[in-house]
Amino acid sequence: MKSPISFLVLTAGIAFADPSIQRATLDDRVVVSVPVATNRVTTLSFPGPIAAIDAAGVTADPKVPGQFQLAHTKGASFLSVRALARKAATNLNVRWNKRTYVFELVESDAPLLSLNLEAPAAPTVAPAPEVRPTRLLALLDKAKAFPLLKQQHPESVADVDFTTYDAKPLVSDFDDYEIRIEEAFRFNPEDTLVFRVVVTNKTDAPLRYWPDSFAVRAGNRLYHQSISDASGAVPPLGSSIVYFAITGTPDGGRNELSLKNAFTVLVERMAAKRSPQTAVQPAPVQSPARLRSLIDEARAFPMLKRHHPEVVADVEVVAYADHATDFNDYEVRLDEGYHFSRDDTLVLRAKLKNKTARPITYQGFALRAGNRVYPQAASHAPGVIPPNGESTIYFAVTGTPDRWRDEQNSVLVERTTADK
Repeated sequence: MKSPISFLVLTAGIAFADPSIQRATLDDRVVVSVPVATNRVTTLSFPGPIAAIDAAGVTADPKVPGQFQLAHTKGASFLSVRALARKAATNLNVRWNKRTYVFELVESDAPLLSLNLEAPAAPTVAPAPEVRPTRLLALLDKAKAFPLLKQQHPESVADVDFTTYDAKPLVSDFDDYEIRIEEAFRFNPEDTLVFRVVVTNKTDAPLRYWPDSFAVRAGNRLYHQSISDASGAVPPLGSSIVYFAITGTPDGGRNELSLKNAFTVLVERMAAKRSPQTAVQPAPVQSPARLRSLIDEARAFPMLKRHHPEVVADVEVVAYADHATDFNDYEVRLDEGYHFSRDDTLVLRAKLKNKTARPITYQGFALRAGNRVYPQAASHAPGVIPPNGESTIYFAVTGTPDRWRDEQNSVLVERTTADK
């Protein structure tokens, strides 16, 4: 008698990509066609919460007639549509991340069931060209000789953008002195702007400044000089002409700055010699450990104030109401400041709000008070703001950029190159 033989049959399941499920990158310059059926639901998924939806012939109420039925919950990052009539067609405009994306809905027997939309790729930042000092000097000379070159050798300055501010002067007033921009030149191949400015001293004492400290503020960004032709001094009640250039951005990318910007020019003054009666003490030098300790005290301030008030008895606290700075895709809100007078250190608590659907990374902070910028001495910050999220940070500034004490009281955030 033969032994029975058993056959085991294994069935392997092979998954194929379903054409009714698609992915697409969002592009506000392109109309996306979406086939929709009467007996199926099509879902459009966005990278983040949808801000608004506009459409014609689309209803969210089954009792209201229309060509398409829409289902969407406020704050959700997806919506679903279904055709209500044969041969129906309309456009659906969706507002997301401050841009409008257009979809053409068309009734079809071969509908998309799911369209997963991805955020556009972050624009790449072209590196700034490497401009040697000799070339920068040549650009300064070309700017100085521009009227003559324009008249006698126009071909040598044919690719130079030029503007004068005679009709609408750009003046930065700093009480005892002012800086007026007279002319600006853009040399596009070198991504370099050259400025001709007049520094006017409004006092009867000499004005002295660091010749290599000129900077330009355009919007919320600060661009430091790449070269200058400046004497470093302005006589009492006198004026001095200065030429200086900025090249690229602080993180090495191209600035692509237009001459139509409302520029502000800054310069770092030298510490004035003071009489014994008005002498200002140099700022104390703080160790990294001491700065971390001050930040920790600020972070624990409510608890210390309640349980150990003697520890923070000499700390002055200031609450800032509605003190926010908007940078388009993110916002910085200043919450509180803690002044440690003995250390001449100000610790600030701020909240960073990401208004986009992708993470924003950063690498440092600075405080702008009046027309001065104070870089951080230390910080407690994660370095990233989550998509559509918030992050609380603490950072400290000590003394002034020229190391003198300063008891004066917008936060600037230096983002990393990848996020720009």
